[in-house]
Amino acid sequence: MLVKTKAIVLNYIKYKESSIIVRAYTEALGIQSYLVNGVRSSKAKSNKIAFYQPLSLLDMVVYYKKNSTQGLFRVSEVRYSAIFQSFHSDIRKMMIALFLAELLSKTLQEEETNPTLFHFLHSSISFLAEQKENTENFHLSFLYQLAGYLGFQPSQSNDFFEPLQIPMTPSQQTVFEQLTQSNYHTPLSLTASERSQWIDWWLLFYSLHIDNFGEMRSLAVLRAL
Repeated sequence: MLVKTKAIVLNYIKYKESSIIVRAYTEALGIQSYLVNGVRSSKAKSNKIAFYQPLSLLDMVVYYKKNSTQGLFRVSEVRYSAIFQSFHSDIRKMMIALFLAELLSKTLQEEETNPTLFHFLHSSISFLAEQKENTENFHLSFLYQLAGYLGFQPSQSNDFFEPLQIPMTPSQQTVFEQLTQSNYHTPLSLTASERSQWIDWWLLFYSLHIDNFGEMRSLAVLRAL
């Protein structure tokens, strides 16, 4: 059957000579994978591969069969639900977007609908794309908020630092409290070194709650910002 849904692209891999397999988080069907033929061919009539860049927000009509063992479905129709030029023109946003896409690929596993989580992700990506300044700490606030939707958000600083076995300083407690209140709007006063340390702590915290979390390949590039 055909299903109409909004979707957030997480990643794609090349398949055979001219096709790709796209992994997306959909509003109607949860995590799904789609085989898209011919988009890498030099004879392709349009640049449809542009639809499937990480964190693209799409409106899709897709084929779906419940309880199918196939694993891969196909796309009937696709268009942007929003177009964000800043992800291509702003190197900082581009690197943050790649980091978030990889993070979501590791944390979103269920083929179940979760409209509340989907709305949070959709609105967060839109905010990042449209924000003109103070985006350097966006991913820290995102990590804190996403943990709430995944069921392991620390309610206070001790809940964060104790599992990591890290002694907490007053300044670290202050930053944590700012994270709990920021909702992307409150700038954090962090140096590049401090920001890098907080990212490491958050990823370690995630690894304690998510099996096989592994390393983040996009982290090295993000550190350079």
